[in-house]
Amino acid sequence: WLNKNTKKLLNNDSYEMIEAIKRSVEIKKEFIIKDEKDLNNKRAILNFGHTFAHSLESCTKYSKILLHGEAVSIGICMASKLSNSLGFLSLSNYLKIKNIFYNFGLPINLVFLKKIKIQKKQILKNMIYDKKNLSGKLNFILCKDIGKAFVYSKIKKESINKSIN
Repeated sequence: WLNKNTKKLLNNDSYEMIEAIKRSVEIKKEFIIKDEKDLNNKRAILNFGHTFAHSLESCTKYSKILLHGEAVSIGICMASKLSNSLGFLSLSNYLKIKNIFYNFGLPINLVFLKKIKIQKKQILKNMIYDKKNLSGKLNFILCKDIGKAFVYSKIKKESINKSIN
C-alpha cells in the first residue's frame, strides 16, 4: 500500500494521509488490546528498529542532528538487514523495506550522519541499555516477513556489527 501510494502521500493527499494514519492507529491498537499493560512483552514488536534507533540517538546526544523518526528509519533498515543476514527475512523483502524508506526520502543508513563519525563499537555499547533487554541479553525485534515481527535474543555481536552500515 505504501509503495502504491508513495506519490500521493508525498503530495499530502488528504485522503491517503488519513488512510495511512488510520491504519497505523488500528495496527497499534491491536497490539495494545492484546497486552494493555505490556506485561507479556507483546507490545515490544511495535519497537521494530528501535534498538538501533535509540543507540543512534544516544550517539548523537539526542540532538537535532538526528530526529527520532530518522533514527527509527535507519534502525528499521538495520533490523531488516540483520533479519536477512540471520536467514529470517528474504533479500527481496529486505530490499522492499529499505526502498520504502528511501522512496519517502528518509535515511536508510549511517551515510545520513557522515558529518559526525559514529563508531560501530559505540552503537553496540549503547544497545546494552535498551529497555527490551532481559537478563543481560540483547533483545532485538526482527522480522520473518513484512508485518511479521518477533523478539529474538540469540544474536552474536558480529552479526549485529555487520548490520550496522
